[in-house]
Amino acid sequence: MAEWTPDPTFVIRTPRLTITHFFSTSPSHCQLLLDIFSHAKYLAQFSSAFSCATLEDTRAFITGRVYQHQAKEGYGHFLVSNESKPIGIVSLVRSRDCDPRLWLPAPDIGFALLEEETGKGYATEAANALIEYARERWGVAEVLGVTHPENVKSRRTMERIKMVFLEERELEMFGGQVGAVYSTETNN
Repeated sequence: MAEWTPDPTFVIRTPRLTITHFFSTSPSHCQLLLDIFSHAKYLAQFSSAFSCATLEDTRAFITGRVYQHQAKEGYGHFLVSNESKPIGIVSLVRSRDCDPRLWLPAPDIGFALLEEETGKGYATEAANALIEYARERWGVAEVLGVTHPENVKSRRTMERIKMVFLEERELEMFGGQVGAVYSTETNN
């Protein structure tokens, strides 16, 4: 696969947020990921998916997983900032490199914020903006959202972005455990 390089001019703007690419050379981007990936709430849900214990791990995550997904799909993980301060991640990813019974047929919207930035509507705002951009610019028709069934905050965010609950099913991203699946399909 050809090496992918982030476009420094790429930006999605909302009234309060900017959504841009991650840059592995940016200490603030790497620190944000380390802060999010090492938070107890995040580790409880995704400990098997991401192993970023150092800034070097997060740099490798960006140059590996983030850039490879961008090269393959044309979209992926994005940095969310408020007034130039990195506050979180919004992503649109496909997981097709696993057992077909456990992957999703459309890209999955994801979001994670620094703990002190939650409860302000940022996840909803960023997810709405990325979904709209994906439909208009990348031709993405359907977007799915998945979370652990007991993650009430994520479920509420998905409902606020007009996603509808579809089912609970085993998912590779949760190590084969059950996840709640939402969709935008009925809202096109």
